[in-house]
Formats: sequence, C-alpha cells, structure tokens
Amino acid sequence: MMKQTNGQRGASFERYCIKKFLSDPTFNCNYAMRSAGSHGPIDFMLMGDNIIYAVQAKKYQISSNEAKRLIDSMRGILRLRDTVVKYMVVSKTRDNKITIAIDL
Repeated sequence: MMKQTNGQRGASFERYCIKKFLSDPTFNCNYAMRSAGSHGPIDFMLMGDNIIYAVQAKKYQISSNEAKRLIDSMRGILRLRDTVVKYMVVSKTRDNKITIAIDL
C-alpha cells in the first residue's frame, strides 16, 4: 500500500470527523458539506435546524492560541439571517484523542 500524502491524510480525518459529528446527538446535525481541496478557512460545515457549524480540521495537535487564530480567520465568512453560526476547530492530539475548540 502506498503512503498517503498530507492532503489524503487531512481529507481522511475530515471524513472521520464528519461521520462522528453526524452520529453525535449533542450536535443535532443532519447534513454535512465538505470543501475538498479548497485550502480555505473552512474544511467542512455541519448543518442542523437553525444552526451551522463551520469547521477547520487539523490532523495534528494545535495550541489554544492557534485554535483561536483559526476561529478568528473563519469568523464573519458566513452571515445568515435566522441561523446560528458556530465556528469550530477540531484537532487530534498525540495520543489520538480528538479536541474541539468552539467559538460560542
């Protein structure tokens, strides 16, 4: 089997996160949309009733300052009337645990 590129590993992690969030009732999301290969501030969005999560996914551990910087770069991209938009950064720690930073 060939070694995955960084982009392939990142896409795989994004798909993994989407699957986890859609199956988690606390997020109450029914749909997801992934922005494949865009290199933009939003990797994927999760959508539910009157809420959208805009998500940046990182396959490696990041600091809280880096998470804040990433959230700041996403803020304001989506402006929707009657819809709550929450910005979120998902990252993986060295021991393969998932961490979530949410802009509330």
